[in-house]
Amino acid sequence: MESLGRHIIAELYDCHPEKTDDVMFVQMAMEAAALEAGATIINTTFHHFAPFGVSGVIVIQESHLSIHTWPEYGFASVDIFTCGETVNPWKAAEVLAKRLGAKHHSAVEMRRGQKEMLKRQDYQANRIYPNKQTKSETNREVWFTERSEDYAFSVKHQGDLLFRKKSVFQRVDVYQTAVFGKMLVLDGVIVLTENDGFVYHEMITHIAVLGHSKPANILVLGGGDGAVVKELLKHEEIESITVLEIDKEVKEVSKRFFPDLYQAFESDKVTLHIGDVADYLMKFSTSSFDLIIDDLQSPIERGEINETTYGYLKNVVKLLSPEGVLVTSVGAPNLNKQQFRQRYKFLEKIFGVGKSTCYLASIPTYPTGLWSFVVCSKNGKLNIVPDNKRQDKLISQNQFQYYSKEIHEAAFALPVYVKKMLE
Repeated sequence: MESLGRHIIAELYDCHPEKTDDVMFVQMAMEAAALEAGATIINTTFHHFAPFGVSGVIVIQESHLSIHTWPEYGFASVDIFTCGETVNPWKAAEVLAKRLGAKHHSAVEMRRGQKEMLKRQDYQANRIYPNKQTKSETNREVWFTERSEDYAFSVKHQGDLLFRKKSVFQRVDVYQTAVFGKMLVLDGVIVLTENDGFVYHEMITHIAVLGHSKPANILVLGGGDGAVVKELLKHEEIESITVLEIDKEVKEVSKRFFPDLYQAFESDKVTLHIGDVADYLMKFSTSSFDLIIDDLQSPIERGEINETTYGYLKNVVKLLSPEGVLVTSVGAPNLNKQQFRQRYKFLEKIFGVGKSTCYLASIPTYPTGLWSFVVCSKNGKLNIVPDNKRQDKLISQNQFQYYSKEIHEAAFALPVYVKKMLE
């Protein structure tokens, strides 16, 4: 029976999990399958999803190939549709199963567009064709997609993964993106980019530092990339900065791919500890720090906010001096309103009512683009309006990309719906 097209639906089982979660590997496997089957590739688009999984499509001159993978199950679902007699879709399915390491697979072929049921029409396309046939060019698109249960955000990158390593604690990836420069991703979550990371780091640092009258000794939880430390060093009154980073791979990646941030660790004022944060916290005496910056929170927090996930802050508060200040991020207020409120109320419970203040910043690569912080004062005497001389000196001696006097003031102007969530 003659038909216009052949459609292979294949299911690949017991595939190699690492291969099916590597967007570049899957893309190259799909391209190889198309070429070995005799197809001409026109366009490719592939997405990597957080926390895992790859989707992609290859448009060929003879139709298309598509795939979606479930690395957690070692499974891949594949569609191969071809037109004409020059491409062998079964060859494509065979190559792909082999490349992805499938231990077994099943496939079925459907004949599409049965000619005996079709009638050819007298149709002339209203298009102007070039006099000479030009060779088709392949247009490749590769995307990283950060995805939670209720939200997804995609960033186009150049296709070559700069770095990937599974550390003891998390998977560390670095991509070269088209718009945001180099991008650091931890466990599928964007935590830092070259072209918008300054927003988070300037806002979690300078508002809190200026909120304390005499910040001399600073503790940073997390911060192994050096970005927060770089901002802290802009304040001459700071005498010492202690950084507790759990994952040494974050430090190494910063040294290699974000050297302008990493060089902050070369300052004599900075002491970097790599290891279990909880163990190091126990070594410090009470009232050791004037300011604590909690840079441990992920841009996408999953699960309930409780003693297990936020309880460490109770021990951290003991390390603050009597006039000490703590600042932490509490997420996207319009993504998960209940979770946002839980975080704020948990901090309010630790410090006391009236001692915690929320403020906002716009960070394009963080969920929804609107991000919130809470700054807390142990004695409730936070300088929301900073000393003009200190602020003017800071701004005159440094070049900021986001922070300014106007931004400092405006950050505390909360939308009505955010205010209601905090009541």
